[in-house]
This record gives sequence, structure tokens and C-alpha cells, in this order.
Amino acid sequence: MKKCNFVLLVLFIFIVSCSQNTENSVKSNVSKVNNFDEKSLDDILTLPITFSDKEYTLEKVKEINIPIDSVSQNWSKYPVYYDADTTQYYIQGNEAIHSIDFYDLDRKTLYKRIKLEKTGTEAIHSVTKFFIKNIDSIYIFETGHGKINLVDNEGHILAHYSLPQKYMFNVSTSMTSNFSIYGDKAYFTSDMFSGLHISEVTEKLIKGKKMVAVFDLNTEQLDFTEPQIPIYLASEKLPISLFGCSSHFSNEIFLQQTNFTGIIYHSKNKKDYQQTLLHRKGFLNEEAKKSRRGDNGIVYDNHFLILADKKSNLFYSVILEGIEEKDLDGKPNSYNDRPITIVIADENFHHAGEITLPKDTHFRNVMATRDGLLVSNANPKNPNNDEGALSFTLYKPKKIK
Repeated sequence: MKKCNFVLLVLFIFIVSCSQNTENSVKSNVSKVNNFDEKSLDDILTLPITFSDKEYTLEKVKEINIPIDSVSQNWSKYPVYYDADTTQYYIQGNEAIHSIDFYDLDRKTLYKRIKLEKTGTEAIHSVTKFFIKNIDSIYIFETGHGKINLVDNEGHILAHYSLPQKYMFNVSTSMTSNFSIYGDKAYFTSDMFSGLHISEVTEKLIKGKKMVAVFDLNTEQLDFTEPQIPIYLASEKLPISLFGCSSHFSNEIFLQQTNFTGIIYHSKNKKDYQQTLLHRKGFLNEEAKKSRRGDNGIVYDNHFLILADKKSNLFYSVILEGIEEKDLDGKPNSYNDRPITIVIADENFHHAGEITLPKDTHFRNVMATRDGLLVSNANPKNPNNDEGALSFTLYKPKKIK
């Protein structure tokens, strides 16, 4: 009997021990979930990135050249790629003639030009920022007017939507941050610092502010949702020009990456976000720690664009590398002088490879397509830059290991 009791006691201790170990393991896993919201800038710049057990590179597949007319540009302030299943389109706003131009990437020709009215009852003030739901349903955001117009493929307005006036300047969309419409909601990057002097950006102001603006097309109400704006943005060490973030809103995933630090916020349900730190191998942590608010942002890496490759289940962080303020001849360097490095991330947003694109060749128009990464060749210093043609290089991810 005593022997039996002893065995039961040992078994009980073993079960309790296993239970405690399991609990500790769970707590350990929870603690490993990154959260940078409350960390200081110096703390973030000290942290290492995580490398994937997979490795990829980008392989040049082909060049695509499309002739354009004299009223069109060979680059865009807001490049858009649209996959219509049977046809792939590159689309850009044409400010010269107030139109939205569709280019067929397969046939290498202008497919359709939708001209819009500048005056009258169907006037639309801006044509550069838009979301393609389908060829016959195009949502155009009027920057500075706080309006969204739904037009058909003939340019006729089907519906108007007006953002609340008090929030008109608190939404942002640009070359680095698309706006998207899913269901009855429009999603923007929030611009909570609009109209503020830099001295007003404090921890108290930032606390609780959100990074995504959601506009309800039915009620015309606007709300701000997760993720939270990180506290480190209030740091006086952060250069003014690197206050923002790049955004990618798609039906499958929402992504935002902070310009300076490279923190990626990612969510598959538009509300529960995880955070991962991602930058290139050559990111100069120690140099970044010496930054000051008044610095020229050109000397630091800018995590300019974040893209999702649904087909390959990969992600791309397009980085404009930091360079000296002036070249060897003492002339100021510009955005076009910055090397473009693309970091490839796996499904967990771990570093899975990177490639620096050829110097003085590409422009900052970069799009993820069903065939790979489409990169503009319209760098002004490119000796082959032809203002009479849209020119792109298609890069395809290639697994190394």
C-alpha cells in the first residue's frame, strides 16, 4: 500500500511539473511576440533582424517597353497594377489631359484612356490617386478635397462620397501608400500630424493614436484603427522626412512599414496586428543612432515601399539606401541617386534574401504582379531612358535554398 501511495505521489509531482513547464513554455512563446510600440528609438536600433531558413534572390526575366504619346509621362506619382485575369494592366493618372490611362502589359499598348471632366457637375479635381475595383468601377480620391468619386469606364460619375471635413487632411495616400476599397469600406494611411508644427509631436500627442483610417462609404463616417502609432516617433532624434510609413492594403493582408526603423505591422484580418523588424543586412544601426530631427533624411535608409507577392507567398521591402548629402563634386544628391535595395521576406517576414538593383537604372515605381516584380527603368540618369516609352524590368523571385 505504501509503495502504491509513493508511486501515485511521484506521478502527481510529474504531472504538476509537466503542467508548469507547459505553462512556462506558453508564457515564453507569448513573450517572444514583438511589440515595439513602447520601445525607444535607441532600443529598436539595437535589435537584430531575424533571418529565414529559406533564401531567395530576384532574377531579371525581361524588359517591357510601351510607346507613349507626347502628353504622357514615362513615370507616375501613383503607379497602379491591375490583374483582370485575362489581361494585366499598368495604370496611371495623366494630369496633362486629365485622364486615367490603362496600358496592356502583354500587348504593350495603350488599351484605354478615360477622360474626366475638370468643370461642371461631373468635375473631378484630381486624377492621380485611384483604386481599381474592376474596369468599370474606379474610385478616385480627390487630394485636398476629401472626396471619393466612383466612375465607370467612360468617366461618368456613379457616386460621390465626402470625408468628414474635420478629418479631410488626416488621411494620406501616395506612391508609397495605396488606398483600397473592400466591401463598403475605404482604407487609408492616417496622417495624424497634418497641420502640426514638429515641436507639437510629443509622446502625449502620439499616445493612443492609430495608423489606419477607415472610411465607411454608407455612413460617410471615418474612424482610426490599429495598429498604434509607435511612441518613438516623438523622439527628437528622428529626422522629420522619415516620420511616416509605407502601406499596402489588399484583401488578403494589411501591411505597414515604418520609414526609418523598418518595423512591419501585418494583419490578415485588418485588426489583429503582429510586428516584425526587417531591414537590409547593411543597415547602419550605429549611424542611425546618431540621427537628429533636423538631419537631411537622404543620409539614412528609407523603407520606401512594402509589397506582397501573393503567388510566391513572399514580401518585398523596397529600400532607398542612405547616401551622402553631396556627391564628390560637391553637388547635392537627390532621391534618384539613391541605390535601391529590395529585401525579400518569407511568410513570417523574416529576411530571406536581398538584392541591390543596378545603379542609375531604375525609378521608384515598383509593383508586385502575378509574374514577379515590375520595376520602372525611368531613372533620369539611365542612358537608355526614353521619355517616349514606358519601360520596365520584370524580376522574378528565385529560390536559392
